[in-house]
Amino acid sequence: MNIPEAGYQEDMDIRFLFIKGIPPRDVKDVRQIWPSGATRSTNYGEISTNQQFEPRTYKLDATAKYFKVRSSISGHAQEGEFTPVNHQITVNPGNNTTNWTVWKACGANPIYPQGGTWVYNRAGWCPGAAVDVKEIDITPMVSPGQNVTFDYGIPNNPGAGNVN
Repeated sequence: MNIPEAGYQEDMDIRFLFIKGIPPRDVKDVRQIWPSGATRSTNYGEISTNQQFEPRTYKLDATAKYFKVRSSISGHAQEGEFTPVNHQITVNPGNNTTNWTVWKACGANPIYPQGGTWVYNRAGWCPGAAVDVKEIDITPMVSPGQNVTFDYGIPNNPGAGNVN
């Protein structure tokens, strides 16, 4: 493959650090609640009417002690990419809701220098940087072996944007 010296590509040096030791927990199960945004794009209206990211119910492992939900949201290529947007996950709708703002300050991006608009803050991502991961400990909200319904939403529906 012939990569041009200029344009949309940047030189990178990647290093992986491996940490020895005992993990804090033994993972018993991992499930993807909704399909990855890499496979589709949807708009905010479809989310708020449950046409996309609709409520889903799963039975929790009866032998597990701790439970969490991990979310990684990138506003890349959406209308409002440069606008902070609130997101939420509700566990057993009507009971427990966690809200957070998807926003990332890009000026201190460790991949420096970059061409283009890399210095501008964005919804959940910065060029050359990892997308933020939101971890929600739902252990106090659920019981082992319980059927749990998860509902994803955007409480301040910003309008005609896309979520990727």
